[in-house]
Amino acid sequence: MKMKTTLGIIFFPLFLLSHFSCDSVEPDDNGNGIDTTSHNFTFQTWTFGEHSGSTLYDATVLNDTLIWAVGEIYLNDSLGQPDPKRYNAVIWNRNNWNIIRIPYDYQGTDFYHPIQSAFAFGSNDIWFCGNGIIHWDGNNFIPIPIPTNVWGPYQMNKIWGSSGSDLYVVGNNGNIAHYNGSQWSSIGSGTSLNINDIWGIKDQNGIRFILCPAYDFGSGGEKKLISISNNTVGEIPWVENRELYTVWFNSRDKIYAGGEGLFYRTNNEWKEETLPALFKFRVRGNGLNDIWTVGGYGFATHYNGKNWKTFEEVSLASGNYVGLAVKGNIVVITGNEGNKAVITIGKRN
Repeated sequence: MKMKTTLGIIFFPLFLLSHFSCDSVEPDDNGNGIDTTSHNFTFQTWTFGEHSGSTLYDATVLNDTLIWAVGEIYLNDSLGQPDPKRYNAVIWNRNNWNIIRIPYDYQGTDFYHPIQSAFAFGSNDIWFCGNGIIHWDGNNFIPIPIPTNVWGPYQMNKIWGSSGSDLYVVGNNGNIAHYNGSQWSSIGSGTSLNINDIWGIKDQNGIRFILCPAYDFGSGGEKKLISISNNTVGEIPWVENRELYTVWFNSRDKIYAGGEGLFYRTNNEWKEETLPALFKFRVRGNGLNDIWTVGGYGFATHYNGKNWKTFEEVSLASGNYVGLAVKGNIVVITGNEGNKAVITIGKRN
């Protein structure tokens, strides 16, 4: 089912070369000893915004009754006139959306810059970034200042961590910062490229392994896949002449990364998945048999451990999906459709 309800950025270029759809299959063994998961999802889509350019850049899922999405949303005021004071988040709470403003603190004054990323460890422990760091503790939105010698005047793009006392933020001009619950420290990335995504794992010994794709989107220039192993910075070679924007993995043995195509790396070799030639803005998953990637023109496809299924019913006529969150049987996809923000939620039946 697809439902659209209108309640009221950076606009990414649209990427469209071809479409196709794989048939759904029932869960079984794929011959490699990995069980498959179901492609059987039901979707709902909502749009928000009444003027200017609204976009939802990211989302985080607590459960099927509590979802946060962030970005920038422009509505009209009580007189029907464009309200220049943007909203920057929406909250799904059981059966409806609440559109809210999350305040940044600037010299003692609240202001409402777009929010680029949200990452939740619990319903009372949610972190946001964009023009600064904000922590929701269940009662209040609390600014968490980063010293200027740790982070310059550059946009923050993405958050990942194992807890609120082990948090990483990446952003433009190669900035990476780590928060230990009380202090921030800078991690030298060795590049001035914009870092557009971050994902990591932490093993049973507490050793972190993190990857950060760095690329100035649309430039056609240099790309780097930065690695951080217990705060030691390195680099994994990337596919030559292919744009790089996103990364996801749940072990070092198989890494998914993409942008201009979706690739996986095993045995120190990249191989490309056979998918439509649409830009891949995000890849996320629950496991190697339960992976999503989304991108240009509302492209959304799921890997069940055996094959990919593309969901044409959630495609967009004039927009992109740029945000993605996956948890259990729920997938949340965000972006823009024209000048409206869009969010699509899929639930596995």
